[in-house]
Amino acid sequence: MKHGTLRSLNYLVLFVLTVLGVSIGSLLDLFAGQRFPDYLYPRTSAVFASLTGNWSEWLNAFLFTSGLSLVAGVIATVLGLILGMASSYLRLWSLEWYMRLIWSMPLVAISVYLALVIGLGWAFGLTLAVFLGFYPVAKHAFDVSSRPHEGILALRAGFSFTKYQEYRYLRLPLVLSGLGTALGSALPLCVIGETMAEYTIGNISPFSPGLGGMLLLGKSQVNYPKMWCAMILMMAVVFFSGFLIEFLWRQIVPYKDEEVLH
Repeated sequence: MKHGTLRSLNYLVLFVLTVLGVSIGSLLDLFAGQRFPDYLYPRTSAVFASLTGNWSEWLNAFLFTSGLSLVAGVIATVLGLILGMASSYLRLWSLEWYMRLIWSMPLVAISVYLALVIGLGWAFGLTLAVFLGFYPVAKHAFDVSSRPHEGILALRAGFSFTKYQEYRYLRLPLVLSGLGTALGSALPLCVIGETMAEYTIGNISPFSPGLGGMLLLGKSQVNYPKMWCAMILMMAVVFFSGFLIEFLWRQIVPYKDEEVLH
């Protein structure tokens, strides 16, 4: 089995382990008579009752978070490809360092700045998600397009390509062939950024849609099953988004980076 396939399956395994972990409290209560406090391990039946009792509200929150995260992932991918390849094409080696520096800034400082500039609407969550998700794609595009490759140099000399043609017809396909791994990291980060923004908005605004808002609502109501249900759904989106995007990309582009030139 390919290394990339094994890596993408890790997301699915982690989610399965998470779901099994939620049931530990109920299993101990059933077989060993051990009962944990609700804030540590609420009963599994209570968690699923919270989900099924108001499923339309949970579905709307799930679709809101997933939809904005997907839009943010598309924007982050395009932005990352442009910045990464432009840094390599223009030989702006320091630009990659500045992107890494900005991306590594404390998220609290970035979120406060975005809230002051953009406000606390849906654009706040979208921008924060793009901010978290663009760098893995930009890093991948910069590293692959800047890598010295004998095959690319030989093809460029053989076809008398200009620098633009080299990047358009040789280096861009090389970047796209391995983009699935970068997307497998970027999309879960977009989900995390979106849910964090929803949670932040809920602390200030009385209305906060999405799974982050549901988590905050459960906290304000001291409703631990609702909080656990929100966290399980958030982890499901994170794990499955990373797994699906990487798996599907490898089905669309089944060859390795080196095979593009052969």
